[in-house]
Order: sequence, then C-alpha cells, then structure tokens
Amino acid sequence: PQATKTTPGILRCYDTSMFLAEIAKADAQADYVIANVHWGTEYDNMASKEQRAFARKMIDAGADAVIGTHPHVLQGMEFYQGKPIIYSLGNFWFNDKNLYSGMLTLTLTVPEGGSNISLKTMQFIPCLQYDLMTTEPTDAAQRQKIIDFEQKISYGVAIDADGIVTE
Repeated sequence: PQATKTTPGILRCYDTSMFLAEIAKADAQADYVIANVHWGTEYDNMASKEQRAFARKMIDAGADAVIGTHPHVLQGMEFYQGKPIIYSLGNFWFNDKNLYSGMLTLTLTVPEGGSNISLKTMQFIPCLQYDLMTTEPTDAAQRQKIIDFEQKISYGVAIDADGIVTE
C-alpha cells in the first residue's frame, strides 16, 4: 500500500514531492543523508534522463549521496555538486544470469565535533553475479573489464584500477 503521513507503506516516486520533502526533513535531522531509490528500466545499463533529473533534485533537497536499485544491471555513476549518484549497482543475489554487478564503499570524513561530514573516497568494487550468487573476481583482467564497463556507462567520472571513483 501507499505510505501516508500516518501509515507505513511504499513511498512511490511518480510524484516526487513527497520523497523530496522526506529528504529535506532527513537533512535537517541527520549529519549525512543517503537516498536509496528503486528506479530505472530493467536490464538497461543507461540511466534515463528522468533518473538523472530526479537524482539531482534529491541532491538539491539535501541528499549527500543517491544510490539506486532495480534495473538488475549496472548503470553509471556521476557527481553532482560534488556528491555521488550511483544509478544502479546491479544484482547482489537475484537469478542465475551472468551479469556484471558491483558493491560500493563510501568513506566519510568526520571532523572533530561531528559536524560537516563529507565524502572522503568512493570505491566501486567490481563483482560478477551468476548461479544465484555474487562474487568479487580475483582475476585482475576481469576486475578491470568490469571497472572499464562501469566507467564507460558513467558520466564524467574516472575509476582507477583499485575502483576509486573521482570527478
């Protein structure tokens, strides 16, 4: 059922105003806000123009990072106003298809006193999803192939051999 102000449920994003209001509310109460959204076209590696526009609105509303899910495949990533947007990391455990996937590590800088927390590093960890499981490839060439693919579908980022993502 649809979430309301008084009952739990799904927060649908067709009308983004409620979602953006929740992000703004979280921003007023939290030191670091990560918006996680279920979006995108299944098995399409490219984020849509609607996803990209909505991600930027989430950052403008107060999100410090946006991480998307749903398409079952990797989609690109980018930075907007210095904040990361990851459109999809693919599947973790879902089906027996052989697909590129990934994990993500965000390392934050927390100054003494705890205010003004910021992103220090973002690391993309290349993975393969197959046979109902996800593994991190040990072969350097396979890891690099996945990193190269993620960079190809991303927007203005560089990803080094260790997976460190920069603008």
